Amino acid sequence: MRQFSKLMRDEHDNIFFGVLSGIALHLNLNVIFIRIAFLFAFLALSRYGLGFEFSLIYLISTLIIPNYNSDYDSSSLTDTDSGCETE
Repeated sequence: MRQFSKLMRDEHDNIFFGVLSGIALHLNLNVIFIRIAFLFAFLALSRYGLGFEFSLIYLISTLIIPNYNSDYDSSSLTDTDSGCETE
């Protein structure tokens, strides 16, 4: 499984800007768990009128968190199955 040592957006496994996929890779978790947790958090906060703010934080994070670029940082992607970094 791939893992980012830095928080970056993943362009290869994205549904909506790749933020949740990048968080999953950074935390070394399955992206489905992160997406389900995000959905439940959104629904819970929407019940209290905070869904717009939660969505706004997500959209701001798409501007702040950089895309993964292998030319920019080749050491940020590690291979956790073999325990060595890819180059």
